[in-house]
Amino acid sequence: DSNYKWQGLPFWASIASVELAILDLLGQVSGRPLGDLFGGVRQRDIAVYRASSNRGNAPEAELAYLQKVVEETGAHAIKFRLGGRMRYDEATTTRDHALIAMTRRAFGDRVTLYADANGSYDVPRAIEIGRAMQDHGFSFYEEPVPFDYYEETRQVADALTIRIAGGEEEPSLRQFRWMIETGVLQVVQPDMFYFGGMTRAMRVARMAEAAGLECTPHMSGSG
Repeated sequence: DSNYKWQGLPFWASIASVELAILDLLGQVSGRPLGDLFGGVRQRDIAVYRASSNRGNAPEAELAYLQKVVEETGAHAIKFRLGGRMRYDEATTTRDHALIAMTRRAFGDRVTLYADANGSYDVPRAIEIGRAMQDHGFSFYEEPVPFDYYEETRQVADALTIRIAGGEEEPSLRQFRWMIETGVLQVVQPDMFYFGGMTRAMRVARMAEAAGLECTPHMSGSG
């Protein structure tokens, strides 16, 4: 059985909630922003992207939704979902290929495009979809295979030039270190709740920085 989103979430999301509450209290008591308590704010202008949670709708409907998001928010980067969430079939694959091509054609080079498979594929299908994303200039490919299929993720990364993003469900600090050291990930994404809070996520961010990799903290749902 798949442990998707459950391996570490019941424990670490609870720890994160307590930690974030304590950090908020420390900030209020000291009268200082949390950035100061963590050694000083390093960057005040933060680039963000808007992500769609839609899956299974027609490519035309998803494109219309993404265009609405960009128009309303002025977003310079967007992410949409691929596959069938931990599965795929011919219908989802047809949608994937159509949407990859349609979004690039519609947005041109003015919007950075990402896509998230949420672990939907096996290695051959993940590589197939990744090559389509490469051909259309996508900037990262998130969770092409289930998150704990570490060797399979490395096979996909080795076969493609597009950056592989992941880490949303990962509960292990040591496993993040292995993925960073072995080149499994090029965009490192510890989730601020699933991974246990700010302190643990910052440890992963420092590992990524030491390896010259980008760290994009992940936040699931509404937080």
